[in-house]
Amino acid sequence: MAYFKYFFVTLFLLSAPLHAAEKTNKEEEPVKIKEVKKEVTPVTEWIDAENKLTETLPQTNKAVLYILRHKHSVIRTINIVHGEINNAVIACGKENPDFKNEISSRFKDWEKAVLPIVKSAKKELKREIKEQDAVHASDVNHILDLNDKAYKYTNDKIVKTPVSKLDSCKRLLLSMDRTENELVKLLEETLLPIEVIRSRDRRYKDQLESEKKDEKAKKEEIKQ
Repeated sequence: MAYFKYFFVTLFLLSAPLHAAEKTNKEEEPVKIKEVKKEVTPVTEWIDAENKLTETLPQTNKAVLYILRHKHSVIRTINIVHGEINNAVIACGKENPDFKNEISSRFKDWEKAVLPIVKSAKKELKREIKEQDAVHASDVNHILDLNDKAYKYTNDKIVKTPVSKLDSCKRLLLSMDRTENELVKLLEETLLPIEVIRSRDRRYKDQLESEKKDEKAKKEEIKQ
């Protein structure tokens, strides 16, 4: 009886690998991968549209499109920065009444220096898009519109809280003092043609001369 028990146990152990081998030798069915649909967002819409357009353009024409888009992006960024500084100035004035007049006055001077350049740049970019012949103007404007929507889609996900503590407000004030001339110069070089810059420089010098004459006249009146 013990012999038969041993026989059947041995037979089972010998046959087990055989069954396993038979299973592995069977042809495996291909794994079905579920197709993942691409998420469509304003960002993908802009990228797809620009890629589709640039595929039809020679390299020099692509470069023109990229330059126009870059200028458009700079203008948009300045407008956004202007809005954020404006919000910060309002918040600073609300939380720090004694500091309100100083920072508000400085911000108005900042606006006077920067915003006219933005206005000139917008006008110049519009002219450039119309007069260039590398890309259809309608295609350029379509890409820039999609680029704006893509930027807004991404930017809206960022939660922004304007500064309002006095130390932060003072740093904001110093940053306007420190960067205004550098920012104006950068914007002019990036956005405006040389003839427009020279025209602005002449008007600026004439304005300074006029202000000096007015100041001198006031001093002479006081002496009398």
